Amino acid sequence: MPTPYTRVGSKPMCGIEVMAQSTDSIRRGLPRQSHRAAATLWRDLLLVFAVATVVALAGLRGTFLGAASTLGLVAAVVGCAFLSAWHVTAMWGFQFHPTAAFLLAMPLSAATGIAWRSVVQGRELKRVRDTFGAYVGAEVLESLGGKMPELGGETRQIAVLFCDIRGYSALAESMGNDPKALLDELNGHFAPLVAALKKRGAYVDNYVGDLVMALFGAPVSNGSYELNVQAAVLAALDFVSLVEERNIGRRARGQFPIEVGIGVHCGEAVVGNLGSTDPNSGGKIHYTAIGDTVNVASRVESATRGQNVALLVTREVVDVCGEGEGIPMLERIGEVNVKGREAAVEIYKIGAK
Repeated sequence: MPTPYTRVGSKPMCGIEVMAQSTDSIRRGLPRQSHRAAATLWRDLLLVFAVATVVALAGLRGTFLGAASTLGLVAAVVGCAFLSAWHVTAMWGFQFHPTAAFLLAMPLSAATGIAWRSVVQGRELKRVRDTFGAYVGAEVLESLGGKMPELGGETRQIAVLFCDIRGYSALAESMGNDPKALLDELNGHFAPLVAALKKRGAYVDNYVGDLVMALFGAPVSNGSYELNVQAAVLAALDFVSLVEERNIGRRARGQFPIEVGIGVHCGEAVVGNLGSTDPNSGGKIHYTAIGDTVNVASRVESATRGQNVALLVTREVVDVCGEGEGIPMLERIGEVNVKGREAAVEIYKIGAK
């Protein structure tokens, strides 16, 4: 059998002599010492670290490095099991087993993997908040569970809301075309609107001057198509009420009231990332919706000027949400034509709650 002396050129010791030497050491009360050199401790520590690193890398799913690390780890575990079974048959007594370092690395590597994933998940959660925090409410962020929603192109049934300030040019002129004052006024106008939208689970898609576009049902749904449509109508009603309250204060200060036009339509739309991903050209992508549903919603919002009402919805919205909870009576007031559409769009007026 191999002994510490074997390393310096001696021949293996007979098993019966090993037993005799061990018995004599026990009889004389001599302390037991491992035949392993102190230098091997560093080797074992490096082995533990290496195995823990491999296991952590194996958790990188969907990457070549993760796949290679997983295969290497499986091969190492199988090899270790084979060596352990072979060495168990040898008379090592209570000596430190050569494979113990590798076996010890298993629970340590599990702890390393958990710590690594915690760091990765923390970064992912921060990325989700940075990406959607300015566009959706806290409740929607919480529902994402720290995971990015599916942002690939797909067709969904959603509700689209457009809101515009009427008399934007007159507003700018009344402020002497002061850019800072105008931006402050617009931000003061958008703040309650965005709050009302987020409260109802909307995704604030875009700002175009004094116009806001919001989606209900993408990238996160309120639960069902009907609930998304109802949420869009209720958000519009909330904002109309807020504008009326703000106008009371504006009139008291001698300022002219702010008037808005809101249009809501629902149906199928293509949603997903739109834009350029080429970093060389400063490319930027944006999650949005395109299609006939978006065009109709924009046209309905424009029709509020001719009808002298703050809020209009389409027949499709009426058919989906009807007179749901919190939604008042609906009154058909006519039709509007949409470019590219043969059939006119029926529009309905909604009164105050």
